[in-house]
Amino acid sequence: MKYSYDPNGMQKVSNSVEAKLRDFHAHSEAVKQLVTGLSASWSDPVNQQFATKYLQQGLTSCEKLEKTVTNFSNLMRQCAKRYGSAIDKGNGFFNSF
Repeated sequence: MKYSYDPNGMQKVSNSVEAKLRDFHAHSEAVKQLVTGLSASWSDPVNQQFATKYLQQGLTSCEKLEKTVTNFSNLMRQCAKRYGSAIDKGNGFFNSF
């Protein structure tokens, strides 16, 4: 099996993921504000149950997802730097002849 690495492409993926993460974070904050503000409009057992479940489960899941995707993006950025450095060193070695 042949492997191929594109450090520039990896960097672009990392940048794209980070941009989408900013959007995701902004949207999850907006949803959090909406859910926590629901009780200002009405308060009944269903609303309270929904808000409680979202804040305990949904919000926690969003935060975990955001951390996981952030870690992926960071790993992709580190890989791009390492492979880019290895390629530069290899090119420098072959250019020395």
